[in-house]
Amino acid sequence: SETQAQRILSLLMRYANDIAVTLTQAPQDYEPLFLERDVKGRIVSIVDEWCCGYMKGIALDPLGWQPLIEAQSDWLEVIHLYGTESGWNKLNTLVDAHEDADARHQAFVDRIAPAVRRIHAYFSTFKTFKH
Repeated sequence: SETQAQRILSLLMRYANDIAVTLTQAPQDYEPLFLERDVKGRIVSIVDEWCCGYMKGIALDPLGWQPLIEAQSDWLEVIHLYGTESGWNKLNTLVDAHEDADARHQAFVDRIAPAVRRIHAYFSTFKTFKH
């Protein structure tokens, strides 16, 4: 129903605003919300969907993202790995083919939040001021 749709949209906007406030006022406290699964008694973060969503957001304004991609492509490296088909192919050699795949995966996952913090700080420097 329309009421339910408005409620869901309201919750999504509130969540987006919470993220924006955290990244702006206390970036060190920001952590992305990932799904998790139990693999042989170990909790493993599932980041593919999150990274795919991030990449879809980038695709909405590729020209706006181009300066950051050219200047700091390494900031998006892990998000690209888990969020694109070409990245998934690279993950086969970077993570899946190794004996310590879970540890390698977690090392990549641990790079996502700091990258998002740096990306947010980068774009925060380009605030638009109205006169």
